[in-house]
Amino acid sequence: MSGAVVIAVSLGGVSPLEAERIDLMVSAYKHITFKGIKPTHYYNLRDRLLARVENSASALLYAFDKVRPVRRISFRWKLRGRLRVRSKQHEKSKAGDDAYFRIGLMLHGKAPAVPFFAPAWIKMTQRHMRLPAAKITYVAISSRHGYGESWLSPYDRSIRIVAINRRVAADRFTQVTYQFDRTLQVVGLWLMADGDDTGSRFSVSIKDLVLEAPSQH
Repeated sequence: MSGAVVIAVSLGGVSPLEAERIDLMVSAYKHITFKGIKPTHYYNLRDRLLARVENSASALLYAFDKVRPVRRISFRWKLRGRLRVRSKQHEKSKAGDDAYFRIGLMLHGKAPAVPFFAPAWIKMTQRHMRLPAAKITYVAISSRHGYGESWLSPYDRSIRIVAINRRVAADRFTQVTYQFDRTLQVVGLWLMADGDDTGSRFSVSIKDLVLEAPSQH
């Protein structure tokens, strides 16, 4: 998607990290939609990815051609509108399972079997993947959970969600960074803004998405 740049960073004894800025052009991704649900509108404006949510949900999928180690992730975001999630418990339920933006790191492993009656979006995702994925770790801009708090998806316990929101500066991009407790073996990205479960309407802008791994140098 883009070339890697080595940067001299050390965090709590962790070796220097190698950073890769990720291409956010919509044309580089596969748009995954869900039957019976209005899709989110994704588009680009200069160097940023924008998502407009109107009681909608869909995702952008990028499949890697090799396993990429990831220890830390960072990006900048800006928001207009509000997610109609009432509480932490609501956010962890199926009725409140929406987010301003989620970046899913698809983790390498044996992919589960897909039965013939599986939804079309699951079959499309599997066909598009180049390497098998067993689990997903989401980092999410959350409306109710605090930074670093995590929970399991109410739909699938192989999906873990980590909130990495920070205090929002009005009309300015907010920088967020999260370091995982171990290096993840990632085979794809799943980008998603959704408000279909809560009937929410909002727009979010994302830029400067960077994945970092322990340097090989």
